[in-house]
Amino acid sequence: GLSVALSMAAVVITGSLLGTILPFVLRVFKLDPATASSPLITSMADILGVIFFFSISQAIMGL
Repeated sequence: GLSVALSMAAVVITGSLLGTILPFVLRVFKLDPATASSPLITSMADILGVIFFFSISQAIMGL
């Protein structure tokens, strides 16, 4: 239960930061931030969520 709660908190914080920062990064590279940011943020948050969950679970279990 603890690993799920911690990973959910990490995913929410990371997703919010990505959603804030990524449009500015795309603008620097002369890309349209409106079209690319939403699918990219969702995919990155999903991948990071799995990584966070397994990393936190591994740390809690002491493996």
